[in-house]
Amino acid sequence: MAKSMRIVSSYAERELAAIVLRDMREFVDDGLTSAQNRLLDRDHDGLPNRSQVDIYQANLAMQLSPFVCGLARTGGIDSALKAYREGLMAEATSLIEGLYPSGFPRSQGHATFNDASQQRALGAAVRGQTFDQFCTLLRQQEEVLLLVINHVSMVRRAIIQILDESELADNMDEAAPSPIKDASLADLSRSAGPGTLALNSTERVVDAAKTEVQRSLNDTFDALMDVAHIRCAKLLNHRSEQNARLSLAGFYALYTWIWRFIAQYERLGGKMCFGLRGTLTAQAKAFLGNFHAEKSRQIQILIENEQWVQAEVPIDFQNLVDCVVEAAQMPVSSDALSPLSLANGKVLSQSTSGPVSRPPTASLVSQSPSADHGLMIRTESDAVSVRSLDMGIGRMHIGDASFHVVGCSLVLVKTVVEYLQCGVSVAALAPDVLQRLVEIFKMFNSRTCQVVLGAGAMRSAGLKNISAKHLALASESLALCMELIPYVRECLRRAMAPSQEGLLVQLDRAAQDFTSHQHELHAKL
Repeated sequence: MAKSMRIVSSYAERELAAIVLRDMREFVDDGLTSAQNRLLDRDHDGLPNRSQVDIYQANLAMQLSPFVCGLARTGGIDSALKAYREGLMAEATSLIEGLYPSGFPRSQGHATFNDASQQRALGAAVRGQTFDQFCTLLRQQEEVLLLVINHVSMVRRAIIQILDESELADNMDEAAPSPIKDASLADLSRSAGPGTLALNSTERVVDAAKTEVQRSLNDTFDALMDVAHIRCAKLLNHRSEQNARLSLAGFYALYTWIWRFIAQYERLGGKMCFGLRGTLTAQAKAFLGNFHAEKSRQIQILIENEQWVQAEVPIDFQNLVDCVVEAAQMPVSSDALSPLSLANGKVLSQSTSGPVSRPPTASLVSQSPSADHGLMIRTESDAVSVRSLDMGIGRMHIGDASFHVVGCSLVLVKTVVEYLQCGVSVAALAPDVLQRLVEIFKMFNSRTCQVVLGAGAMRSAGLKNISAKHLALASESLALCMELIPYVRECLRRAMAPSQEGLLVQLDRAAQDFTSHQHELHAKL
């Protein structure tokens, strides 16, 4: 009798694992088939809805019920779940690595995935992809991982539900004793060998099985969550240098997609994903650092070559300032998106207000005619954009004040708006954006002082002398910054946590520096 029970138990263990893995493959296939349609719905979280999951869970429970109940009584449930975990990890590895570029050698399991040789091969493969290809790979990997995680969670609920129902049924049977049943249970208990749970205490057996099942399934779930985190973080880290050089629109699309994955990951797992959050924050700061270096270089070059003659204000540049003022004056209680938010679907500083990606999309990027439109547009485009619009007005208006402008002050306005869009749209970067903006303002102030008060423009821009007109236009450029700073301050304050608001005093100091410089210019007039 004992030998027969062991044979039956061994078969049931294998069959339970096979049923669950087969169901997982069907669940993932169905989810991926409808993935494209779900991506078109921005309000959808990318997973099957609750009613769909309930149907899958009910069907799975029907198939598993006899095996789970039997194994719970024979003590084989733990072995069955171990076999399931091993098969799950192998299946998840196969599904994910099937998405990787052809140059990546398939690993023998998740443990070997972290080998240095494997990571070198993966890094070379993903760095050789275009931005579009990388985003597609990232999206597909996250879809697979979320579907697998969702299925593991569903399996956990289904098995616990089966055990609960089995316990309830057994309790009802015990309330109506039967001589035949009692005799058969006694015979089975006597025939059970060492290590086999006796069947005359069904409630205690099922309770013990439930505890073991809960622990085992929780371990499986946690292990898979670790796989999801590591796989995503590795892909991001291998592309860290290229991600830092993305355009503002391209990086926002990538950042938003990863952030949505983290939110879904944390909701399913019931815990914070500190590792992946840290990876994403580090990439965001690297992007901002590269963005800042590029913008600082552009403004320095433009100031050094500035002729200090009045420029017309293109209407698009006036609109940029109007958006900053509007964002700063919006009611705090308003549910409307800030005009500066990239979630509106546009980068305001682009001379043509074409739409950018609305993450998540199939490609995560805007539909640009360039070959790799995730890359940043360089200095020349900023210089051209100032002169490219024929429509213009004589002065730039900020609230009730108006200012004469020069070319470099227009580019400064455009740059400030780009920083604000970054800080408002990626709130985690708001303190860093503040610091970078302070540096931009101080650099603009000091370089203007050098080329005008210090007469550096005679050497760098070929001016014959520094006239009163040059001094007046420099003073107007400083006044423009001084008028803009309070609105910039308010926009960043709204994006920052209350505990970070003390950092805003740096902008006040920058405004004081502008005032001191302006007094020096007036003294020369």
